[in-house]
Amino acid sequence: MLFDFAVAVSADGESEAVAGKVSYMAPEQLKSKPTAQSDIYSLGCSLSYMLTGHHPEPITEQFPMVENESVSESMNSIVRRCTKLSLDERFKDVSELKTELEKLV
Repeated sequence: MLFDFAVAVSADGESEAVAGKVSYMAPEQLKSKPTAQSDIYSLGCSLSYMLTGHHPEPITEQFPMVENESVSESMNSIVRRCTKLSLDERFKDVSELKTELEKLV
């Protein structure tokens, strides 16, 4: 489970403010239209950070292998697909992502 308490917002539903670190926000989230796949984008950015030690560039597809040559092609492909800008190209849900991650172990 990941938490970022710095982005906690009121639960009153009245605010349309976008909260979060831009480097980890999906394009649709920046437009105040997040989906469940927005979390997958953010997870992909977090994975990229864990693999490279560098915060991702905002609104970009991540290629951790470029910064860390020890990242496998398979892991690079998973992170890349998590951070696709198009929802149609991103993992549809976390179960699909989980299936791909389980293939690595």
